Amino acid sequence: MENNINYYDSEKTLYLTQIRYLEEQLERYQLKHDKLEKENQDLVSQHNAIEKDKRDATEYLKRFVASKEKKVDELDEQLEIQQQAAHQDREVLKLQHSHNVQELQEVIDKLNAEITEQAAEIEEQTEQLMKLEQTRSYMESLEKQLICQRGEHEAAIDNLKNNEELKRQK
Repeated sequence: MENNINYYDSEKTLYLTQIRYLEEQLERYQLKHDKLEKENQDLVSQHNAIEKDKRDATEYLKRFVASKEKKVDELDEQLEIQQQAAHQDREVLKLQHSHNVQELQEVIDKLNAEITEQAAEIEEQTEQLMKLEQTRSYMESLEKQLICQRGEHEAAIDNLKNNEELKRQK
């Protein structure tokens, strides 16, 4: 009878040791899960900040382009008025016409320089938007990876629980 008691005590001790080990392992996985959850939240926050920055940049670019288009339209209108005035005055004021043509060419050169500069700025801003899009895409892939890892961790925890349940049933 004493052998049976010793046998049951040693078996009980073994099960208690296994339970402690599994509880410690579960706690480690829970800590790892909590850490990954925090990292996920940080990544989501960063992603949201990047999205806001992207929206802000887009709005800024739209306003900037609209402003520049308005300015170009005004300058086109002004140029047209100046050209009409130059045409009407050409016969009467040939010397003035020569001077006006020179001034108009300077305005055109200035506008072309501004357009070239604006095109370079737009190209740079387009590149920045592309980089932001790449960053957003990278963040989405990280988020998917975290979701996948979370699923794997949950599956591992479920597997450990099932194994523990099977051992208990034995």
